[in-house]
Amino acid sequence: MRIVLDPGHGGKDPGAIDPVQPWQGDMLVTREDEIAYDIALRTRQCLERAGYTAYLSRSPNQFVSLQGRCDFANRMQADAFISIHINAASNPEASGIETFSYPGAIRGARLRDLVHNGIMRMAPEFRDRGAKEAKHYVTHYTKMPACLVECGFCTNLEDEKSIHDPGVRARIAQGIANGVVMFLGGG
Repeated sequence: MRIVLDPGHGGKDPGAIDPVQPWQGDMLVTREDEIAYDIALRTRQCLERAGYTAYLSRSPNQFVSLQGRCDFANRMQADAFISIHINAASNPEASGIETFSYPGAIRGARLRDLVHNGIMRMAPEFRDRGAKEAKHYVTHYTKMPACLVECGFCTNLEDEKSIHDPGVRARIAQGIANGVVMFLGGG
């Protein structure tokens, strides 16, 4: 079984960036591409320990187009595709984890639900924003079951502190891996 883990953004596209905002008590700089890459790397390690083969769609600091990510997964003939992101919002109260599949993708929805539930079991301190459908490019143009997970908001002070904790990132990664293993194992 092959899994492609897609750490969002990278290279010239850092994704969401939350700068230091000391007037709000925020002393952290968050770059989505770096946090997403770390979670993907940890997820790959979890999957490999479980006996699966997992590939990352990009290297650190590398830009890969959305189509390039899909092409890679399709060439690999992956059994599952998980795109990993960090959310951002203009409202600093927005928080939590949410997971998406493409509308009408039945197997993608099953993967999404198992991944989302796996994360929420491992990281219950995050608000559960639910499992949803959305028209994300990478969940549409991959030929295998696919989901996209937003692992907290870098624009929410509590979420941001959490995702900067390596232990929390390890638990999120384990939750993603648990969901994938259940999906591929028929659970």
